Order: sequence, then C-alpha cells, then structure tokens
Amino acid sequence: MSKREEFGKYFIVFIFTLWSGTEVLFSSTLERFLWWNTSDINDQMAVIILGLLLAQIVLFQKYQFHELVVIGMISLPIIIATLNSNHNRMMSTWIFIVAAKYIDFDKIVKLTYYVELIMTLIVIYLFQTGVITELTMYRGSMVRHSLGFIHPNQLGMRIFLLVVCRCYIRRDKFNIIDWGIIIAAAVFVERVANSKTSYFSLVTFAIIMAAYEITRSLGVKQEVYSNMMIVTAVICNAASIILSFMNLSKYPFLKMIDVFMSKRFSQCHRTLKYYGIKILGQEIKLIVTRPGVGKTYRFWLDNAYMSILLRYGLIVFFFFSILYIIAMIYLKQNNRHLLVAILCLYAIYGLMENNFFSMSNNLFLLTLSYPIYSKNIHVEEKNIAKVKLVF
Repeated sequence: MSKREEFGKYFIVFIFTLWSGTEVLFSSTLERFLWWNTSDINDQMAVIILGLLLAQIVLFQKYQFHELVVIGMISLPIIIATLNSNHNRMMSTWIFIVAAKYIDFDKIVKLTYYVELIMTLIVIYLFQTGVITELTMYRGSMVRHSLGFIHPNQLGMRIFLLVVCRCYIRRDKFNIIDWGIIIAAAVFVERVANSKTSYFSLVTFAIIMAAYEITRSLGVKQEVYSNMMIVTAVICNAASIILSFMNLSKYPFLKMIDVFMSKRFSQCHRTLKYYGIKILGQEIKLIVTRPGVGKTYRFWLDNAYMSILLRYGLIVFFFFSILYIIAMIYLKQNNRHLLVAILCLYAIYGLMENNFFSMSNNLFLLTLSYPIYSKNIHVEEKNIAKVKLVF
C-alpha cells in the first residue's frame, strides 16, 4: 500500500469523526453554534463532507478494473435518478459506500458509537439545562418528548443506532445485561419518545440477538442462522412491493396486516397510483395542490422499498436490492453472521421507515462495500454459550 493510500486510511477516519458528531448536533433544536446559525452551518457541513469524501475516492484510493466497472455501472443510474428525483439521500449513501474501501469497519463502528453517544448526551444536557428546547408532540393523549432533538422520532432513531452499535462492539462479550439494555432502551423509547418504529425495531433486535446467542450455545451452524436472516430480508423487500401494488381493501386478512402497519402499504399503493413508476426516478411531492381543481393531496411513503422504487426508479431499486442481498451473502461466507443479522434487522426496519437507506440512520450500509472491493474479512466464530437465557 502506497503512502497516499495509507494516508487515506486515516483521512476517512477523520471524515467519519467529523460527520458523526455534526449529524447528532445538527439534528437537535440548537439554533446557533458559536456565531453561526445551525441551519447555515449544517448546509455548509454537508458540502464539506461531500468534498472530503470525493477527495478520499479520487485521491486516496486505488481501484481494480472490475471495481471501476461495478462502481460506474451503479453510479450512473444513481446520478441520473438523483437529478430526476431532486432527492439526494441515495447518492449521499452511495458516496459513503464507495469511499469505504480502506476502512476498518469494526473501528468505524466503535468510533461512531462513542462520538454519537457523547454528542447525544450533550444534546440532552443542553435541553435539561434550558439552553435548547424540545419539540413536544402528542399521539392521542400521550405526550411525546424529543429531549432536545428536532423530533421524537429523531431521539428514538439515535437510541436505536447507539444500542445496535453497542451490541455489535460487545458481540464477543454479549451477556444478559446487554440483552436487558436492549429491552430497557425499547421501553425508554416507547415511554418517552413514543417512537413506534424504533420501539418495534429494538424489540425485534432483542429477539434477533436472543436467537443468535441461543443458536451459538446449542452448537447450531451459524450458516443456518444467516440463511434465515437473508430469506427474511428478501421477504421484507418482496412483501413491501407486492402488498403496495395490491388493493388490500379486497382482502380482509391483508387489510388487517395493513392496519397493524398503520396503513403503510395502502398509503404507498395510493401514492403509486398517482405517480406510477419510472425507470430512472421522478420527483415525489408528498403534498400536491392542483390549482385547476382546487384540491390538495397528501401522500405518504413510510416504506423504504417503495420510496426507493418511486423516487429513484426501477434500475436503482434493482441495483440497491441486489447489492444488499449480495452483501449479506458475502458476510455469511466470511463468517460475519452477526452483521448478516443486523442487515436483516434494518431490512425489517425498512418496512416501517423510508430512511433505512440513509447513512445517518444505518451505518451498517458501509458493509455494502465489502463485495464491491472483495475485502478479506473472514473470521472464525465459535459456537460457545455466551449467555444463558431463562424463560
């Protein structure tokens, strides 16, 4: 590895430190940072991070021919779809993935965990001391608190990401206390922020971690566990599309599922009927006013898979879905079974939220770089009981 590439290994760590810290701080209600308005500096920081990532990609990484072919083949439709959709989230995520060639993923997770933990505590401290306010909302008669973040769901999402990162860091030392922390975090998110998506995701994560430890303690081959996770991820993707294409009001059982999911599929179906599907994306406005008719339409896209399909088009949806599953298979083949489980967790998360393909919500999307760069990440996992769960 050349000195330039060696420098790139440290440069990307600097980028992630800067990015993860500002992501938390600027998702709070803080109005000014030093003498700048946070809204202004947030926009400027996005440009700075983009510039640093592009510098990493162009100046500090070397590529094999087949890597350039894959990157170019995926980048072109993403660029076109981003321009057509006027929505840059997928492009931002893809730049992070491409820039991740030389990262040590385990170190990045640990770094991000500690930086975001510190910044989250700072935001809550600023709220508790009255420096910043919180956004208070209601769900029925229940008060939803954000503790200094711009929305209660932001608080729930930050807690969710912190818990997942912590459990991944402690994967070789995971015990009943760690499992209890997941449950405690779920209760906190439900009681304080009343963020349903984060709550259900944390409960699902507790089940996934329990299954992971039980299968290890029983000596079950982890390939079997990973296969179940991969199949579940495929089902989440396929079911989202199929159910969103159907008129669920004709099927009582499916309608009951849709109601349980807060009518996400029927609302996506309604949005689909209005906009249709384009090959390379389109701009989706969730509030549409038709001047000639004098009618306002309110649409919802609270499903990640339909959000990708409608906003970015069929080609980007195909590439992202295939790469996601290929990454899971690649991780399974390299004995990174917990990472497979976490990607499955986020695939389930995508049923309930449209931002699971956002890097700020899903740091584990960086693992999509593994199959692109054919990283050697094979590790041996022993089937040794780490925790005894008593029911």
